[in-house]
Amino acid sequence: MRFTRIILWMTILLMLSCEREISLYDIDGIASEIHNYQDELRVEAIMYPTENTALIRIDKTFSLDEDGLYDCQDNDGDWNPIIDDLGEDGKVNDPDDDDDDGNTNEPSIGENNGVPDCGEPHVDEYDEVLPQFHANSTVCSSVKLVGSQGEYPFTWSSEAAQLIAYPEYDPNTDDAVTEWYGAWIPESDIEFNLHEGMPLDDRIYTLECICGDYGTITAVDTLTLPVNFYEDSLGATPLYENIYNYPEILFLLQNCPVDNFWLTSSSGDPFSTRQVYFASSIEAKSYWVKVEEFSPTSVNPNTCMVDHLNYIHSFPAVSYEEGMLDDNTYITGTPVGEIPGYYRINVQTMSHGFENYYFYTSLDLHDPVRSNLRNENDEVVMGSFGGLTTNSLYTIVQLPPMLYFDHFDANNNLLYIGIDTMIPVADFSFYLTGVQLTGDLAGGEISNPGWNPFISVSSGVVSVNGTENSIPTGSNILFAVFEIEPGSAPSGTEFCIDGINIEWQGHEIPYVVFYGPCMTVE
Repeated sequence: MRFTRIILWMTILLMLSCEREISLYDIDGIASEIHNYQDELRVEAIMYPTENTALIRIDKTFSLDEDGLYDCQDNDGDWNPIIDDLGEDGKVNDPDDDDDDGNTNEPSIGENNGVPDCGEPHVDEYDEVLPQFHANSTVCSSVKLVGSQGEYPFTWSSEAAQLIAYPEYDPNTDDAVTEWYGAWIPESDIEFNLHEGMPLDDRIYTLECICGDYGTITAVDTLTLPVNFYEDSLGATPLYENIYNYPEILFLLQNCPVDNFWLTSSSGDPFSTRQVYFASSIEAKSYWVKVEEFSPTSVNPNTCMVDHLNYIHSFPAVSYEEGMLDDNTYITGTPVGEIPGYYRINVQTMSHGFENYYFYTSLDLHDPVRSNLRNENDEVVMGSFGGLTTNSLYTIVQLPPMLYFDHFDANNNLLYIGIDTMIPVADFSFYLTGVQLTGDLAGGEISNPGWNPFISVSSGVVSVNGTENSIPTGSNILFAVFEIEPGSAPSGTEFCIDGINIEWQGHEIPYVVFYGPCMTVE
């Protein structure tokens, strides 16, 4: 069983990012500490109750003077002298002028020397180094979870899960680079069966790892319930089963219903102003939020699962007392990306074991608050045992309606305004400046029966209420043709659209992205 999980294995990633050699023995007292160091294990075990699975990473530690991990050799035979012989800086030529001779167009140190060097691609990379850290079945003879419903044994897998090789979304790359790593996975699905009203005792699980000379390592933690999604900060509009309000989108998603759905529109701002809200019980206040992009065509109609998700970014979130909905409930907002597209937002509620380990980074790894793992002598073991309970929101961020000036017919004193919209809209208000309207329409969508346009000659305000109609979705739709007072728009006159307010399906958009809100009469 393989599954992808984004987990912060901080120590490993930090070690893999080290490139500069330092002399540890210049630090007072460290030589004796290194000489007396006894290797130990670090356990990072996470339950995923929504997915009915868990992942247990057990890694060995090494002394700081260990020289076998990074040997600057191509130990797995994937170094290619044609494309990988870039030198110790891993770059073509010497852009950083490593030899300080003022020439950046020459080969860097080690470049084109025909042998692998530190810093070059496929030298001491993930798939060479990570397996040396793993404590597999030769180290640990038994790994299992114990809950109220029974015991769940785990087995070792060299390709248990994947990590993201870069932390943030690269718009120039279709997919995040991922690397497989080894871990312990359950022999079969774990039926956690989390539900509202579940007794606390049924959410308590124990981890037990029997690891030879390292002894028996145990921990206990309690799973948290998943969040519920809302459209507002008052918890008045739940998004559960909201997909049934959008039959066209349900059809687009291969008629696969999703539990939580939100349709929103980009504001056009460079930073996100849209938020979605989720509520949790008072026992949970920390979360991990992951945003992924998908295409409707990647929804498998047979399984109703998304076959391909493109990782965008992830981040922690925390609830505060100021955001309490009532005495027993937190409600928390998280921003939604502004770029139009299809997204899945996973909000994972942290258990206390995971929360302490993740947030208390100022504490030592052996601190009894940060780690809930203990050996048979009740001594702290590095790492944590906890859970991430997932609930998913599917959201579509669409382009907002865009009003624009199409053209001005000076001969007939007619001003043409178009609209592009990806959502049906029926109620408008805006005003025109720099133009003297007659109050009459000569054409366009809102001149058709079923509309009630109001045009103020004195203020230039235009308001429309579609009692029977709505603007159909599409681009380059002729919105309105306004009659202009003859002689009121000589050459050089500037027309502008301002004060836009467009309502759609219960949402109110206070501003609109324009192709150009003004035009000048030639």
